Amino acid sequence: MYHKKDKQLDQIASLITAFATGDYDRRINTKYFKDKNLVIAVLLNMLGGKLKNVFPNISPDNNTSNLQHLIFIIDQNLKVIDYNSYPDMLINQEALNNLYGFLDHYSVNKIQEFFSSRKFEKPLLLNFKLKDDLIATLDSKVTPLSKKSDVYILSSVRKIPLTELKKLRLEKLTRSTNLKFDIKKNKDLLEKAYHYLMDNLHKPFPGMDYMTNYLDTNATLLKRGFPLLYGSTMARFHLVKRLEKARELLKGTDTVQSKIGDLCGFKSDAHFSRAFKKHFGITPSKCR
Repeated sequence: MYHKKDKQLDQIASLITAFATGDYDRRINTKYFKDKNLVIAVLLNMLGGKLKNVFPNISPDNNTSNLQHLIFIIDQNLKVIDYNSYPDMLINQEALNNLYGFLDHYSVNKIQEFFSSRKFEKPLLLNFKLKDDLIATLDSKVTPLSKKSDVYILSSVRKIPLTELKKLRLEKLTRSTNLKFDIKKNKDLLEKAYHYLMDNLHKPFPGMDYMTNYLDTNATLLKRGFPLLYGSTMARFHLVKRLEKARELLKGTDTVQSKIGDLCGFKSDAHFSRAFKKHFGITPSKCR
């Protein structure tokens, strides 16, 4: 069974996924990590820093439509007076009342130093605490609203990963064609679909008719909602997860290839080999 009880492994998996989609700003908060998980988390954070240097998020060549600008109006007591729409997408809403809610102590201390020094021309790297328990290190700047004001603008820039950009474009298309879909209202249902698929990686995708009966819903809702939340159709998502499981078994066990294909829900070794090569670019035998 797939469970979300191991929060540390969930964070490690989330960070690897973020790197795979080009989001090099995210980091793991290692405060509560221990033993091997701590070593892995620290190494992944170091990798994120290297990747960000190799593939910088912000450059003159960036398309500005691929950037999110998080804007906060704050006062000297670290209270958030107002903010634009983007923070709601990344940060838990109840944490947006003051800077301690969504920044780590290092970042808050940096902002307080700015208040004291009044050197607002310097850029900052601030660590934002995200909904998925990861941290995003974003290029930021604090500027006073006016020369005599104790109210400030905190602005941070984030490059939108490709998968998220596609999701935003799909949401925009949905709105423009009057196909309204309420993610918040249907999130529990879509998460139930997700967990069913993750619990059944040993089987082929059961088909839309089965999923609609199992979830007691309609196909239109699943076809619209699942890609918005998870980036692909249910059938594609399930196939990719089965192939990823197969790759892990190929690399980590001595199980024969045909048996691995069977364990991952493929009807024949030939079918497994074709799907594996199409997705990963190599045959299963060359993966070992």
